[in-house]
Amino acid sequence: MVCIWRQIHTKGKTLLPRTSVRGFQPRTFGGEDIPKKEIVRKGLTEKIPDLSDLRAKCMGKKLWVDVTFFLFNRTTNVKRYEKDLDNMLKIVLDALPEFMDQKRLFKGLGLMPDKGDDLVFELHSEKHFVGTEAEEGIDLEIAEWVE
Repeated sequence: MVCIWRQIHTKGKTLLPRTSVRGFQPRTFGGEDIPKKEIVRKGLTEKIPDLSDLRAKCMGKKLWVDVTFFLFNRTTNVKRYEKDLDNMLKIVLDALPEFMDQKRLFKGLGLMPDKGDDLVFELHSEKHFVGTEAEEGIDLEIAEWVE
């Protein structure tokens, strides 16, 4: 008999309520990644009412992150909507720390120290198809991660 034990963790206090950024095509990792990350960073910066307050709430904490991708699938260009979830996540997660690159040249949102997203302890993600380009984009929610 095999027994699988998994400690249950819970979503703690919400730090960033579900925030929608629309009107852009979610991109995958690979090639010129910084421009893709900058689009995510800029979109979130415009939607977050008090980014400095959010930075203070998130910095140094273990985080629970939920990302939903909305992809336009009413096109003959299948590359527009046939995308790997893990590759899209890389772009979003890399936009969250202080820096979006290893050389520390490009500023991120500053929700986590330095250039890594190692403080993301739980991650939920999904993708949905939408009927218009205006609906394309992401929803992001961030909370404390509770052991």
